[in-house]
Amino acid sequence: MTVHYSADRRPRWFLFPDTPEAPVALYCLPHSGAGATAYRAWIPAAAPGIAVRPLQPPGRESRIDEPPVFDVAEVADVLADETRPYALYGHSFGALVGHAVVAELQRRGAPLPRRLVVGGSRPPDDLPELARRLLGLDDEEFLREVVGMGGTPAEILDHPALAALLVPVLRADFGWIDRYADAAHGPVDVPILGFAGTQDPIATTEAMAGWQRMTSRGYRGHSVRGDHFFHITDPAGVVRAIAADLAADSR
Repeated sequence: MTVHYSADRRPRWFLFPDTPEAPVALYCLPHSGAGATAYRAWIPAAAPGIAVRPLQPPGRESRIDEPPVFDVAEVADVLADETRPYALYGHSFGALVGHAVVAELQRRGAPLPRRLVVGGSRPPDDLPELARRLLGLDDEEFLREVVGMGGTPAEILDHPALAALLVPVLRADFGWIDRYADAAHGPVDVPILGFAGTQDPIATTEAMAGWQRMTSRGYRGHSVRGDHFFHITDPAGVVRAIAADLAADSR
């Protein structure tokens, strides 16, 4: 049974303030092990009229005191409260969570986002055995492999206390990926916009084209200069491309 959070817990999902006057909201789900600060640079880079709303999952950053358990129903609760038109962006692990959240909103008959935007992720029906293989490693080797993928500073290997905090979060996220890879995945009734890094060996443009199986409303793909973590190295380029896509849809 899923226990939904009370109204006074909703602010814990947000590290940065809202821009309530903005007519469109862009919610953002982070990559594995990361928190809302992964999207800090997106906020000033966003086009006027778009409020970037990074979501803060439990177990990281301002919510380090909580178990790192990602509850899709809780995220759906947050989005269901939004009265503005909105889009949902998820990167890598966050893209898979985003798909699960939209499927949950659809199951409830709740208002859906105008776009599900996915970055750096194969579709959930085409995930390699990477998560399962990593979960089988001991903590030290597991962290070294994750650091080697980029996105996690290599310096953390020299700080055992920080590594001890991060490893449970990463393991929880990769465990979620492993379980979701085995689940049944139907298409969502939302257009999907995909971004692939030109130097990303994990989620190539061709592999990401498989997201068209995950939607009944059409898929469009974009290439972005960079590796798997292009959303960090080129935040302005990605957020502005999303804004342009939303603007074209409203005309």
